[in-house]
Amino acid sequence: MERLKMIESILSREIAGRPIIAGKDNQRISHEELAHAYGVSLLCRLLAKKRNLDEELGAIIGYLHDIGRIRLNILTKDHASRGAMEAKAILEDLGIFDPEEIGIVVSAIEKHDDKERIDNEYDELIKDADSLERSYHYPNSPRQGLREERKLKVLAELGIG
Repeated sequence: MERLKMIESILSREIAGRPIIAGKDNQRISHEELAHAYGVSLLCRLLAKKRNLDEELGAIIGYLHDIGRIRLNILTKDHASRGAMEAKAILEDLGIFDPEEIGIVVSAIEKHDDKERIDNEYDELIKDADSLERSYHYPNSPRQGLREERKLKVLAELGIG
């Protein structure tokens, strides 16, 4: 779990140091990004346990899945692919993740915004956790339809749907 704490610390520093966006309430945005990352990480960990996946890796994917939004201020779909490269650099720089683990994290982050497509188990983990968290916090979002479908599927999987 030491690795998870390191990622948590990096995420907190990235959010605290994110560039200011003119005309925006940057404190609110930073708070929302941090709350979302923590929520998604927790949901990833829970779903990973349920699905017999690596909980630590799931939690790390959850923490880093929006690093493109946080580090690069990319608020479009591009944040996923660009964020995947940022996450790869972070994990490689730490030197405590093997290439297979890095590949899993990078793939999941890169694909997490393509909610219509079905991919591997870790890619689906982050899509489901992200959809679940966003569906509760942003119920009026234009993307709510796709999130709602995934939310209902996950709730049924957990026996609470």
